[in-house]
Amino acid sequence: MPNSRLILVAIALLLSAPAWAQVQPIRAKSPVRIVSWNIEWLGTPDSRRHQGKGVAQKPAALANVLLRAKPDIIVLQEVRADGSIDEDPDLESPQIAAMLDALEQRMGGTWDHVMFPVHSGSGAQLTGLAWNTDRVRTVGRWRQIHRDLGPDAPEGARPRTAGPRPPHGMKFTCGDGLTDFVVVPIHWKSSWNGDFREQRAREAAEITAGLRVCFDDPDVIVIGDANCSSADEPAIKTMAEAGFVDLNRRDAPTHVGGRPLDRAFVPADQPEFQRARFKVLPPRHREAFKRDLSDHYPIVLTFQADEDDD
Repeated sequence: MPNSRLILVAIALLLSAPAWAQVQPIRAKSPVRIVSWNIEWLGTPDSRRHQGKGVAQKPAALANVLLRAKPDIIVLQEVRADGSIDEDPDLESPQIAAMLDALEQRMGGTWDHVMFPVHSGSGAQLTGLAWNTDRVRTVGRWRQIHRDLGPDAPEGARPRTAGPRPPHGMKFTCGDGLTDFVVVPIHWKSSWNGDFREQRAREAAEITAGLRVCFDDPDVIVIGDANCSSADEPAIKTMAEAGFVDLNRRDAPTHVGGRPLDRAFVPADQPEFQRARFKVLPPRHREAFKRDLSDHYPIVLTFQADEDDD
């Protein structure tokens, strides 16, 4: 009969095994999970509103929310980054870094992240991306998405942008011979102090026109805080005319106020996304969530990796 003490020791070792030992690479026909979250004024708590004003979000609490979705990629909005936007080519957020450390301890893998610049000043409401390097790899460097400046553009000219946050994209691969895709985080202009539906349409048009200039891959995911209160807004129609499907076309609420502000757009004609799924992660206790974390709920896009077809 086996020694009971040895059995107990073996069980203890198994339970204490590091989480990264359980992380498996993505294979064909396996799901890829992308979580998008506007983390209200992360790094600038005094700018938060209502019951969240002055409350700094705790990294471990943020990681606990993300654990529900087991993300491979996290799309970030409304995050402050340290350093000068004009001088640093790759910005990072200490709050996001701490959140990812907590996620590594609980979920496993090795996480990296980057915040995308705006044109001037220090960053207080940036978009960005984080990814589990044990699950996906980057292909090249991120790029700002913009229309073709034309042959007459002066040397060093910077493209004008339709909104306050220039759009950026980064390409990922699930592995050798598997699906590769571009992720474009969005945080379009809010209407809290006016009607900016037409500006959001211009921001959408900027992306759809710029994708052809900046990326040669048709597998593009545009995801984040669209600030569109209904699926019939001009910006969503602009995306549809460019061949994208709004996965939140049923207007599922993604904001504590009940509005469907957050969206995920995928190509209508690409097989990887034919069965893509969209999910909102609402909290059990809305008031506590708003105070301690954010006024937006995370959204989850899931699609199936396959052999690369382009």
